[in-house]
Amino acid sequence: MDAALTVAATGGYDAVHMRTVAERVGIAVGTLYRYFPAKTHLLVAALIREFQRLDASGDWATGASTPQQRLDRLTEHLHDRWQRDPLLTDSMTRAFVMADTRAAAELDRAAAAIETLLARTVA
Repeated sequence: MDAALTVAATGGYDAVHMRTVAERVGIAVGTLYRYFPAKTHLLVAALIREFQRLDASGDWATGASTPQQRLDRLTEHLHDRWQRDPLLTDSMTRAFVMADTRAAAELDRAAAAIETLLARTVA
């Protein structure tokens, strides 16, 4: 996933090819396909991991007195991160939007990770 994120951050969505990612980490492309049937699956899985890491990296439920203030802090943090890496942001967004029904489980997991982060923030 790190390799896919690196490729996406430097070249955008169209630069993310399964063969490129596999070569970058030194595995056979077939091995990568065994776990991720398409690049949308790979990028959505990376998106899930990034939201889970964000949730674990800080206590978004503290530090501000109201749920709205906490949500504002999280939103500002996300906005800053997304603005720093526009190609990566575009890649992750496109993967999430373009994923087909084969990626339904990954999309559900991504939505759950985002919902969990938001719920903790406004709790």
